[in-house]
Amino acid sequence: MPISMSLGIKTPTAMRHSPRQTQKSIPLYMAENKPDDNDVKGVNSYVKFTAMGFQMIVIIGGFTYAGYKIDESAHHQTKWITAMLSLIGVFISLYLVIVSLRRN
Repeated sequence: MPISMSLGIKTPTAMRHSPRQTQKSIPLYMAENKPDDNDVKGVNSYVKFTAMGFQMIVIIGGFTYAGYKIDESAHHQTKWITAMLSLIGVFISLYLVIVSLRRN
């Protein structure tokens, strides 16, 4: 920027290159306060993965609790049913996670 423009002195060259002509205009769609698509996708993926974690906890916990109750009512010394049902719960929850990840 010439010194004459910074001091506010209007010279013939400063009049030819007015600051309004050199500034770029911002399109109106950029000036609006819209949430970015990346922010929304980031929040959605955060919620999706959090829900998957809770889903895994509920499935594994439910199967383990059912196995524990069956072993308790049958008076087993070795908790085989608890172990088997908890493993089945792990495999089911992993299957559901893989299926939901492939969908998206």
